[in-house]
This record gives sequence, structure tokens and C-alpha cells, in this order.
Amino acid sequence: MTSDLKRSVNEHLERCELDEKQLRQLEALQTGAPNGLRRRGAMAGVAAALLVGLLVLFVPQWMGADRSWEIADEAAMNHLKRRPLEVRGIELAKMQPYFGELPFRLIDPSVVSSAQAQLLGGRYCSVRGVPAAQLRLHDPQGRTETLYQVPYDANRFGDLPDVDDGETARVVQVRGLSVDLWVEKGLLFARVRE
Repeated sequence: MTSDLKRSVNEHLERCELDEKQLRQLEALQTGAPNGLRRRGAMAGVAAALLVGLLVLFVPQWMGADRSWEIADEAAMNHLKRRPLEVRGIELAKMQPYFGELPFRLIDPSVVSSAQAQLLGGRYCSVRGVPAAQLRLHDPQGRTETLYQVPYDANRFGDLPDVDDGETARVVQVRGLSVDLWVEKGLLFARVRE
């Protein structure tokens, strides 16, 4: 049965003939189509690469200029973990030698100093992948606060208020906590309050 079908198809194909015009059209399709398709494919590839390049350059400026929520969320998450303190002390100056591996010196931020919070101690941590200090405090009502200090880099952290320029801290509510973000003396501060 299968051989009968093959024979019938072969006989039919042998009877079919193309005239000169049809033969030229078929040859043109065979030789011209791949080049045209390659050209279109190459142009589409170049256009896609340009689009990706533009997105890489401009999307961070549109979407990432304000990274406050991401910083606040990371700070709040670490605050809630309550990892053990690596060093204890009530004076920042006496704790400074412990934090000697940081590329900056810890400072008493004006915002916290005015709140009369008591320092309990600290530990190393990171904020958005940058080595930082995590300090634990108690406010006058006995609630725990966490204060992060890290060198400020606008490209990494986005635009944040600078209290040295008279701006006030940005407050972000996340995970049921209040996180104050500000820049002071070249450092980014994140203060997590319950």
C-alpha cells in the first residue's frame, strides 16, 4: 500500500512542469529570500540591542532615583532579626576602635543626639551591600531602636535628604516600623523605630 502511494506521488510530480516564468520566480525566491531575511534579522538584532542599551542607561534614573523603600525595608528586616551585639558600650568614642575595619569613622548624628537615646552597643553589617555599622539604642520610653551608618553614595542609595543642608529626614513606613533616612557629614543614616 505504501509503495503504491509513493509510486503515485512520483508519477504525479514527473508530470508537473513549470513554465519559464514560474521557474524564474522559484529561483528568485530561493536566492533572494535568505539574504532579505538575514538583513531583516540583523536589523532587528541591532534595534533590540539599542533598546536594551537605552533601558540600561535610563531606567535606573526613572525607576531607581528614590531607593528609600529598599533601604528602609532592609534596615527594618535586620532590626527585627535582633542579631547579638558584637560590642557593648554607651559611648560611641569608646566603641570606635572595634569598628576600625570600616572606611569611615562613626559619628553621633544630630537627629539621634537630640532624641536622648541611650547607646547599648553595635555590630558590623551592610546596607545595600556596603559595609556598615549597626548600633542598637534605647529611647527614653525604653523602646529599641537601630541606627545604621554607612558611607553615602548617591549612585547606590539614590537622592536622600542632607541635614547639613537644612533638610529633614525622610520617614518611610515599612514592616510596621518607622525608618528615618538622612545624610549627614557624608554618611547615610537609617534609624529604625518601633
